[in-house]
Amino acid sequence: MYGVKYIIDTQSIIDNSWRIDIEEKDYSGTTTTFLGSGTPIRIKYTNNGEEKFSPIAASEAIIQFVDDDFLLENIIDPDDKKYRISIYQDDVLQWRGLLATDDCNELYQSGYRVFELVAVDGLGLLKNYEATLDYGYYSL
Repeated sequence: MYGVKYIIDTQSIIDNSWRIDIEEKDYSGTTTTFLGSGTPIRIKYTNNGEEKFSPIAASEAIIQFVDDDFLLENIIDPDDKKYRISIYQDDVLQWRGLLATDDCNELYQSGYRVFELVAVDGLGLLKNYEATLDYGYYSL
């Protein structure tokens, strides 16, 4: 079970409300809110050029926020499933994935500490699981 540890609230150019929840496995403490920076949310889809018309493409979310007190070391963890990212538009879940702590960075822009987090959808993790037929449906 994941609990929300950090929240990033932001608005789009066309005034849609976006919220990014950074959730920690087995967390039940207080929630800290951050301010989105630059382009706070970018979602990229890739298919690695293997098949041009592939119906399934892996995705990643790049998240940016500003904060003076946050320490990147607080979320760096060898457990790839410790942090989950959930992205909502107007309170409707749009994307969910796992934090790729190896790709997280701290940038300095115009005197501000900007943090960039990368999350992956986990589609690549499915290759390690064999799907079995269970009650007429495939399951992992």
